[in-house]
Amino acid sequence: MSSSVALTVKKSDGFVYEKKFVESQTLLEFKQKLELITGVLANEMKLQLHDAEDKFIKALENDNGTLADAGVKDDMVIVVQNIHGLA
Repeated sequence: MSSSVALTVKKSDGFVYEKKFVESQTLLEFKQKLELITGVLANEMKLQLHDAEDKFIKALENDNGTLADAGVKDDMVIVVQNIHGLA
């Protein structure tokens, strides 16, 4: 059975979304799910991992690695940036 992590997803326009995600999914699969939530295309996303206090930890760049591989844990924050500055 796959474990899940409770995350907060934020965009620079102030959008905030909280949900549980399966930690065994790849970063690319995660981005594809975020397309529907944020309106930003997966190939135009830059993701940053922040701790529960919203302090920057690292950029999430390995689309083939899983959320677990990236060290994503409950209550962390994922900041979605559109690399083209749109949406």
